[in-house]
Amino acid sequence: INRDSPAEYDRGGVAVDGAVFVQAADGPSDPVDEARWVDGLDWPELLAIVADADLGSSAVDQHLAALAGIPRVTGVRHLLQDLAVDTFPALAPGLPALAARGGTFDACLRHAQLPALIELLREVPDLTVVVDHVAKPPMSEGIDSVAGAAWARSLALLAERPRTFVKLSGFT
Repeated sequence: INRDSPAEYDRGGVAVDGAVFVQAADGPSDPVDEARWVDGLDWPELLAIVADADLGSSAVDQHLAALAGIPRVTGVRHLLQDLAVDTFPALAPGLPALAARGGTFDACLRHAQLPALIELLREVPDLTVVVDHVAKPPMSEGIDSVAGAAWARSLALLAERPRTFVKLSGFT
């Protein structure tokens, strides 16, 4: 974990009204420890923390309970982008537990995985979901490609689902 202070970053003269810390999976670490560390920083703009969580773990309830004790943790992210879609159903037990706690689920995945995410979310309509990075659209193939059309159809299906948001990020 790079433990530089947020105060050390050059904001380029831009006023920052608020910030959300999202786990970044930059190496092995205890996600609860990381969230506690971030919550304890002298970072006045910090509004929320999206912590790491293994939603397929048999200990997911204990993990979510530990995160619930950290004041600014509002949700979790389970990195899906490098997982095979046939493993997504293993997350099904953790999603209702997260929804019951009022937490959000940041889904960091690639465009081709969207249909599997849509299927996974059918059983948890009360869960608030944030699709990270617009599900990494097929930019190299082009938005007008077959893959681009599939991505757009999947986003349209997700848009019909209440409590679903898309996070746009990574622009410079």
